[in-house]
Amino acid sequence: MERKNKKTKSVGNGEGSLYYSEKSKCWIFQYHDTNGKRQTMKQKKKESTKDFKAKVTEVKNSLNNGTYISKSNESLYSILNNYIENNYKTGIIGARTYKRNNDTLKLLKKCCKDFIDKPIQNVSLNEVKKALPNLLELEYIDPKTNKNVSKIYSQNVIDKLYMFLNKGFKIAFSERITNYNIMDNESIKKPKSKKVMAKVEALTVAEQKQLITILEKIEHKYKHIILLALYTGMRIRRNTCTYS
Repeated sequence: MERKNKKTKSVGNGEGSLYYSEKSKCWIFQYHDTNGKRQTMKQKKKESTKDFKAKVTEVKNSLNNGTYISKSNESLYSILNNYIENNYKTGIIGARTYKRNNDTLKLLKKCCKDFIDKPIQNVSLNEVKKALPNLLELEYIDPKTNKNVSKIYSQNVIDKLYMFLNKGFKIAFSERITNYNIMDNESIKKPKSKKVMAKVEALTVAEQKQLITILEKIEHKYKHIILLALYTGMRIRRNTCTYS
């Protein structure tokens, strides 16, 4: 019986095998990736034997020096969702932060809809760059009115969205899902909000005393909230929170 695969050659101990297949008329390299899964590389049509063996050497070297990247279907969304869930389950964040993070992730999904659900290994630099303007201003269809709406975001919202975007790619790199962090590219910059920030000036000591005198003489629904803020320095949003 004629042997189908000629020139069978072991690449090395634990490094797989390289052989020429008479049936497929090409060179084949079989090996096990970092997850223990068997992988097969086949020589492409018009690809020279020299080029194919160079690719084999590249794979061998990456396996040996720990830079090999196994194929993964993990997306930016799944990575960030797991990050939020793990932080909540391990007590790193509380219920309020958990909700805020999920809301930010939902908004990021709208801003990066073209790539947030695709395998992060397949996301390109250009896709990320094209999505950055959406962090500034996003046009979408309002489900209630079915009309186009344009939303301009504050710098605070942009900071959160950009932080999550960077965090997702950083995790992918640290967990060897990708071989680099796209967000480290010099052409990627955090957008600046188009919103004009209102200038806020604090009351003088004399003005504070005058306001306290007036509030103590009148009844107003915000009286106690303002007084609490003046006496403690707490922000309005902080001193109106309800606690269980």
